[in-house]
Amino acid sequence: MSKLAAETDELGSSSSSDMQLGQLANGTALLQDKEALEKLAERAVAQNKAPAGVSTAFYEQFQSMWKHLNSKAHQQQRPRLAAINVIARTATTGADCELVLPFVALWRRAPLPVTPWTTRAVLRQCSRQNRPDLALQLLADRELYGPQPKQEDMIELMEAFARQAARAAERDDTAAVELALDRMYTTFALCPYYQIAWSPLIYQHLVQAGAQVPSEEAWTRAVATAEEQRSADKLTRGTARAMQKGFAARQDAARAAEWEELCEAMASRPTKPAASRSP
Repeated sequence: MSKLAAETDELGSSSSSDMQLGQLANGTALLQDKEALEKLAERAVAQNKAPAGVSTAFYEQFQSMWKHLNSKAHQQQRPRLAAINVIARTATTGADCELVLPFVALWRRAPLPVTPWTTRAVLRQCSRQNRPDLALQLLADRELYGPQPKQEDMIELMEAFARQAARAAERDDTAAVELALDRMYTTFALCPYYQIAWSPLIYQHLVQAGAQVPSEEAWTRAVATAEEQRSADKLTRGTARAMQKGFAARQDAARAAEWEELCEAMASRPTKPAASRSP
């Protein structure tokens, strides 16, 4: 069983009434229990004050819009489509981000659209608040949340997991390093699910992100990914340079020279002329 599947089973068996906002703020497990998340949101709304860990500015926006969407009034007075973007961008804590996901689900049931701009706002705020796990959950359930990510969004999320892995490596937390790396590669694996091609650029960012993590596990995965990119004829100079620097830092002169030659060969290739535009 994969780690992600194991997390789903473990969290799915948990009682939703036992979950509290921010209990998973270290991002070590995915919040897969959708009913639990919604109950957390409903409980937060009923409190009439910001729960611990939730910013006041976010809570006021969130509570007002949650009540509106749950009332019959929203059928006659539809909210501005930008309202969900405001909610997402106001999230400034991990606990705020935990409330954003059930809000997105409620917004979809209204029914109101989740645009690429909304998707980017949610993913970016979750990553900025060190909750890329929530961003991954959003992407993992297209039916519930309806996200529309673009290539840039997937790259940013992969880099967020790489930063998480790097912090874990600095404190010698091997399990957390591997979990963050697993999630980084899961993000990469989800690209075709959203009709995002495994382009040379995405490969390059995946390799570069992994190569910068001070962990041999991360380096091993980065090398394997670079070799895969190379065999798929999608190699870029950015990937080759990351490999050259990594092998040089590990004093593997032969491999460093091999990748240096690839860098030079790619630099000497003639640039393809730009396609002419139709008049």
